[in-house]
Amino acid sequence: VAAGDATATPTYLAVDVNSVSLNVAATQLVATASQVMGYAWASGDYKSAEFVVKIDNGTNTEISKVLLTLDSSNNIAITEYGNVQTSASLGSITAQMSGSDVNLLVTTLDNNSDVTVVGTLTI
Repeated sequence: VAAGDATATPTYLAVDVNSVSLNVAATQLVATASQVMGYAWASGDYKSAEFVVKIDNGTNTEISKVLLTLDSSNNIAITEYGNVQTSASLGSITAQMSGSDVNLLVTTLDNNSDVTVVGTLTI
C-alpha cells in the first residue's frame, strides 16, 4: 500500500475511550491554609493521570498542570509542567501512596482558598 493511501487499513486498535480512561473533578474550600487531598483513586484501577489544579484565594488565582504515573511497585513520578498565577504562588502540589490509593495533595498558602481539581485517569 502506498503512503497516503486513503484505503489503507489502520494498524492501530481503536478502543472506546471510557475503557482506558476516566474524567474526574473535585472541589473544596480549605478554611485554614493546609495540605488537603485534592483527589484520590485506587492504584489498581489507573496507573497514570493528568490534572489541572486551580487554587483561588478570593483575590488571586493560580492554575497548574501536573502529570503523574506509577511504576510496577507503585512508586509515583510526578511533574508540574505548566503554571500561571495572577500574583504570587498560592500553593503546591504533590502526590503520595496511602495503602493502595494514590493521593493527589494540594497545599494552600492562604486561608479560605477554593481548590478545584479536574483530570483524566488512564490505565
